[in-house]
Amino acid sequence: MAPLAEVIRHLERGVPVSAVSGEIDLSNVDTVEIQLLRDVPTDGPFVLDMSEVTFLDSVGIAMLDRISRRVPAIRLVTTARSPVTRLLDLVGLTLPRHTTVADAVEDVSGS
Repeated sequence: MAPLAEVIRHLERGVPVSAVSGEIDLSNVDTVEIQLLRDVPTDGPFVLDMSEVTFLDSVGIAMLDRISRRVPAIRLVTTARSPVTRLLDLVGLTLPRHTTVADAVEDVSGS
């Protein structure tokens, strides 16, 4: 059985980027969070691309809140109509958001 979510990590212009695709819910949120935080410095920039997330519930929002507290220089990539964007707007969790990884990397790296 395929996992509900997949996390792919890479560096873009020296900035750690994690791209998540699929669904994040109670059954896999802990695994996703561990994968996201592996190798991410708490004092440096981090781009979290959630543009391919198809489902996110309250445990996913709580995960984003925990990550943003641990990594203050986080930038989130979402699309205007994504489930992530709708839920973030609904609950009022304000994280710096961009529509592309390139824009997020530019913002967080200052170049």
